[in-house]
Amino acid sequence: MDNELINNDIERKEAKFKWAVLVSSALMLLCLTMGLTSWSVAVGELSEHLGMTSTQVMLGGSLFVLGFICASGIYGRIIEVIGFKKAGLMGLCVSVIAQFLIPASSSITFILILRFFMGFGMITPPIYYVAGIWFPPKQRGFAIGLLGAMFFFGMSLGGILSGALIPVVGWRATFYIIAGATLVGAIQWAIICRRPLSYEEEQAAEVEAATLDDKAKKDNVFKHSMIWLLALLYFCDFFIVYAMENVTAVFLDDSAYDVRSIGTLVFAVSLLGVAAAPFGGLITDFFVNKSSRQPHSMRAICLLVGGFAMSGLGIFLIPIIGMKGFALCAICMLIIGWGDGFMDSTATVVGIDAMGPEKGDKAVGYMIFLGGIGGVISPIFINWIGGSVGWTVAWVVLGIAAIIGIIDCLVISRKHVEHDKM
Repeated sequence: MDNELINNDIERKEAKFKWAVLVSSALMLLCLTMGLTSWSVAVGELSEHLGMTSTQVMLGGSLFVLGFICASGIYGRIIEVIGFKKAGLMGLCVSVIAQFLIPASSSITFILILRFFMGFGMITPPIYYVAGIWFPPKQRGFAIGLLGAMFFFGMSLGGILSGALIPVVGWRATFYIIAGATLVGAIQWAIICRRPLSYEEEQAAEVEAATLDDKAKKDNVFKHSMIWLLALLYFCDFFIVYAMENVTAVFLDDSAYDVRSIGTLVFAVSLLGVAAAPFGGLITDFFVNKSSRQPHSMRAICLLVGGFAMSGLGIFLIPIIGMKGFALCAICMLIIGWGDGFMDSTATVVGIDAMGPEKGDKAVGYMIFLGGIGGVISPIFINWIGGSVGWTVAWVVLGIAAIIGIIDCLVISRKHVEHDKM
């Protein structure tokens, strides 16, 4: 009886503490993603003071994403060896050091290398992992959706903050301020985030009962077709989202819109993603709770409709009506922005649901590692198509990525999973 009372007391405390873990993780992501857009806002200062070309500035953005996807596969693997907190703190140390070194350096080559390590410090797998084990399937969509919203809000905040500070204090001081915020975020995350005690007890029991051979089979996720389907899901997601983040301004500039109109629209699209990400989590949680389907199956259907289909609709509308005026173009862009925010976070939850929360570290890590190359190639590729062949063809290529994502969601929704056999 005493043990039962103790367990009930632990459960009540953990039910409250999980929200502290979520807020802490959200703040950490907010700080990390500010560094992504502060770089692009500082393009003029970087060109004037360091002599960077526009190609080198674009390379700095691509190297950030490359570091992010390379690190994700590593985090997904080492979490089970050293734990999510040590893996996360390792990445945060790399990110903070790189952020403080960039404004202190005058070597373009060294700065570009540091941009890679800034991306390496994007500890998404450890953060999503801890959220996945704290929140059950009926709440997991909203939890991951809130974290996804921080990506878009962090990018928006980084752009606004840098735009306000750089003219006043300069790009170096602005970068130091953002680096300082990241350091504070890392300290609070290290203090607050941990595994739930109930999860530790369950894991200990499972390890004691499992044989070494069974554990080896469970750990080899590459033998399962699901991980490759999830990687394709992320490839399509990243291909669309990172293309939109990088080439939208170029397309609007080529379409002869003024800088103020471009800035307003890009900000509005990012801000819409902030709302779409948690909404996607809430709506998918609702359907998961109401449906008899497995959580990953129902969530994949929601992702198809609210994410890839919505983004694809806006993408295909741009060459049809979006080139006939700013208002029509803005409508198309906002449709895409909503779909991007919806699918960017929901795709992550599909992976955690499909592979199980105990393998959420590997699922998210390998999804980003295998599929994230889409986010590296799409900005350069789509920008090249738009400038060389024409923007109509460029939008059609992005639309094809959305169609592939729709098909992939259908396939994933039809697959049955049994976590105890994976």
